[in-house]
Amino acid sequence: MTAEQDLEALHERVETLESDTAQKIEDVRDRIVQVKRETDRKAAAEHDHEELAARLTALESDLEAVRSAVEQTESKLDGGFENFEEILETLFDRTADLEADVQTLGQAVRSMKRTLETVAEREQRRARADHLKQTAAARGVRTAKCQDCNTKVDIALLSDGTCPSCGANFHTLDANPGFFGTSVLETGDRPALEGGTEAAAPDLDTLTADAEDSEEPRSALDWTEDGEDR
Repeated sequence: MTAEQDLEALHERVETLESDTAQKIEDVRDRIVQVKRETDRKAAAEHDHEELAARLTALESDLEAVRSAVEQTESKLDGGFENFEEILETLFDRTADLEADVQTLGQAVRSMKRTLETVAEREQRRARADHLKQTAAARGVRTAKCQDCNTKVDIALLSDGTCPSCGANFHTLDANPGFFGTSVLETGDRPALEGGTEAAAPDLDTLTADAEDSEEPRSALDWTEDGEDR
């Protein structure tokens, strides 16, 4: 149930309460008039019913007290409705602000994810280059040919694990040291580097989904059958 429906239902309940109270007051008033007429008709002109008169006076006083209480209740309810509407407006404004904040957060998270993926990819390429340099140093190799374009590559000068000529990804050094040996930098899909030197791309899918998938705003106020907020 929405906040507007809550407010409409509360208005209807108050109107019903006012109608019932007004009807009861009218019934009491009619009963007083009826009793007074019957008393006047049955009693002699010179006969004085002091006890009955006192009871009627007390009843009229009670009736006036009831009427005053109803008026005070109506005044409080009117003030309560005004405050209730102000609260609803404030909650709706806050909900709109939160929705805007969630959208901004989602955009920031997506941008962060792209940035981290770029950084992670750069780190992976650097890690491949370091791995190739370590392998070359261990095997006593300084240069090797690219498997794709046959360009001679100085392994010590690699800044990442790609061919500076054709851009192919290097994944393994087939080292053949010696005067007649030709070392080859093999290309293609690279296997995972040994020793965990390759940085894994950060997983932000869950965080991105949480920022993008915001639930619809719930009812601002949830009223019980007694008219109290939960």
